[in-house]
Amino acid sequence: MPVKGRLDLDRFAEALANVGPRRLRAVDMTGIGEAFLHKGWDRALKMIRDRFPDATLSMNTNAILLDVDKFKRMLEIGIDNLTISLNGTSRERYRAINQADHFDTLVATIHEIEAYYRSQSHHPMQVVVQVLDTVNSPEEIATFLEWIGIADDSAVTFSVHPYGNWGGVIFNYSCSDCYPCIHLYVPEVSYEGDVYACCVAHAVHDKEFLIGNLFKDRFDDMYKGAVFQGLHEANMNGTIHKKAHLCSTCNH
Repeated sequence: MPVKGRLDLDRFAEALANVGPRRLRAVDMTGIGEAFLHKGWDRALKMIRDRFPDATLSMNTNAILLDVDKFKRMLEIGIDNLTISLNGTSRERYRAINQADHFDTLVATIHEIEAYYRSQSHHPMQVVVQVLDTVNSPEEIATFLEWIGIADDSAVTFSVHPYGNWGGVIFNYSCSDCYPCIHLYVPEVSYEGDVYACCVAHAVHDKEFLIGNLFKDRFDDMYKGAVFQGLHEANMNGTIHKKAHLCSTCNH
């Protein structure tokens, strides 16, 4: 029976135990919700790291509850990827996206974390600050990147990403290790109604993954159509990296 409230850590440990002898390649703590709201967030991450010492462990946060002490704790646990979803490039843009006024606080936190991380000799965790290019103009993004004053060679990098949140995870595995690729079943829709079967393809407007248009086509027809069915078959056969150029170079 579902229980309202935050997940009990004992039940979380049971869930990890139920994985059995499997070795997970990656664990992503990105989802609907903010991990730092849970008082046991660090214990949960430590459980994952202890259970899967070789897995790539990733987190995504809106950074409202993030501070340098939590950042240090993530380094101690061994988090591999951290994405901070700032999204807006100004107070006005941030407020429009999030309906909140945390922009100045988040920028201060980012500067604090960047200064601390830069002072360290070792940078094992990839730290990405994300802004969105669909709600910020190219001029606003350029002005923001200059204004925030973080050097290109910093241990904290910036990602300009279209439309939705990206988990900030960069894998360096070979194509054959990525099958079946789940991104093929995460469609994204452009403002013009174009439907891309793959969320990564939407970011670069790759027409090989364009399966239809919401203003012209029925959704079920798009997925029954030749384009998607061909992509799906190649994905199931482990050959989509040979069929689509994007997949041959994709590191997601």
